[in-house]
Amino acid sequence: MMKSSFKYLVRNASIIAHVDHGKSTVADHLLGRARIINVERAGTVREMDFDEEEKARGITINSTGITLFYEDWVSAKPDLSSKAEPEVTQPTELYVGNLPFGPRENKEAELEQAIRVRLGLTAAPEAAQVRVNSKRGFATVTVPSAAAAAAALQACEGWVLEERPVLVELKGHSPAQRLAGLCHEQGWPLPVVTVAKPQEQEQEQEQEQQQTFVCQLTLQAGDTALTVQSQPQSTLRDAKRDVHTRALTTLLKQQQQQ
Repeated sequence: MMKSSFKYLVRNASIIAHVDHGKSTVADHLLGRARIINVERAGTVREMDFDEEEKARGITINSTGITLFYEDWVSAKPDLSSKAEPEVTQPTELYVGNLPFGPRENKEAELEQAIRVRLGLTAAPEAAQVRVNSKRGFATVTVPSAAAAAAALQACEGWVLEERPVLVELKGHSPAQRLAGLCHEQGWPLPVVTVAKPQEQEQEQEQEQQQTFVCQLTLQAGDTALTVQSQPQSTLRDAKRDVHTRALTTLLKQQQQQ
């Protein structure tokens, strides 16, 4: 009997991350790509959280395993290494992050209304889809045109909701993702990001202590060893985003000069 080659197609993978950092969301999108769940529900259905307590609290408690069959997923991934801003196609999906989160009555409806008002989507509510995950503090918004996406991005500059600076960007095109795509295109290893310990700063007037975070990114870009440090930021998320943005900008400028 011919020896099966199936074992050479097996890949074992684990999703390990801190609480509320997207484990269930990633799993949902894998299930959607494998046509196990509707891709439109990916990120909200939390299919891998089977336990009743997990569903009630909106967090993952138990580890779960599953077998997926796929068809050349790599060829379907988007080009994240473009030097210019990614082309906006119709329809266009936006990611809205760092929203206020936690269980609260009518929270999702309140956040959806706030998003629609800020993005200017109240005039024709049927023209845009807003899917809110209030337990994890993010939403995805599908707008009908490139012009609507550009207007929404511009309208969200400096948006602060319940003392949280809201992040709005084209879905799948964060600085970290674009930098990873550039590394893949050039054959470079992925960057390494280290986090400095929070620094305590004394406020002169209020005499309170405020923590700031600094991230350092190192990358071997061909023959060049690149080291970039972020500006002190009030949150770790902002520090990581800042250091990825600085590294990506530096590399793209170097490529333009060559």
